[in-house]
Amino acid sequence: MALKRAYIRILAPAFSIGTLATCAAGQNIAANGDFEIGVDPGYITPVDTGQSVIDSWTVVRPIEYIGGLWGHYSGVRSIHLNTGGLAGAIQQTVSTIPSSSYRIEFFMAGHPVGEPTQRHLRLSVGTPAGVFGAPADFVFDVAGCATFDMRWTAKSATFTASSTQSVVRFESLDGAGTGPAIDSLTIMPTTPLCVADFDDGSGTGTPDGGVGIEDLLYYLHVYNLGAAAADVDDGTGTGAHDQGVGIEDLLYYLVRYNQGC
Repeated sequence: MALKRAYIRILAPAFSIGTLATCAAGQNIAANGDFEIGVDPGYITPVDTGQSVIDSWTVVRPIEYIGGLWGHYSGVRSIHLNTGGLAGAIQQTVSTIPSSSYRIEFFMAGHPVGEPTQRHLRLSVGTPAGVFGAPADFVFDVAGCATFDMRWTAKSATFTASSTQSVVRFESLDGAGTGPAIDSLTIMPTTPLCVADFDDGSGTGTPDGGVGIEDLLYYLHVYNLGAAAADVDDGTGTGAHDQGVGIEDLLYYLVRYNQGC
């Protein structure tokens, strides 16, 4: 075993390692999806276009960052996609693998005050270049709701990524008065990902939808470190994890790399 590890040290490049992780089915790729990280909104804080108030999110059109105004699905903060009687929008860019499928799940409610009672939300996914696909529209009726009983409801949609970065945008379709609210967003890959696709050449453990020498070199590096990311098999040859890193992981990875997946 010592000889094998010494051999690996010779092969492994001197990467600058960030997060030693791979994107596997079931891993949430959204950041700050519950909106808990950001400037303290207090009771309610209007956020203008471009203001960096909510971590990992870009405000495209003015919205309201909600604190004590109403009860949230989780935590102590959520988003109202209207402010000043105008429809707002917010978006986040996430790393994706082209042709892979993802499921977006979130909880929707609406500002409980104002007529008509229906709140309208549009979810769109596009590229950093601004090319968006067909949107998914959602409706929430606030009749009977109150600030202490928002009746948050789970909503979901799926999309297939067309590039290595995808822009997920939520926008209100209510042009006047009050609008929809969102909380607790997750974005999960649903396409089973190739075990051998371990890195895109950046040394950060980001899959790129292909298998090449950069994947092998990065895997050898994290294996040499004994990092959790190198745990790809438990010795059964099935790809099950066992929370440890040993020779069985290396052998399994080499087999999958040789197979191209």
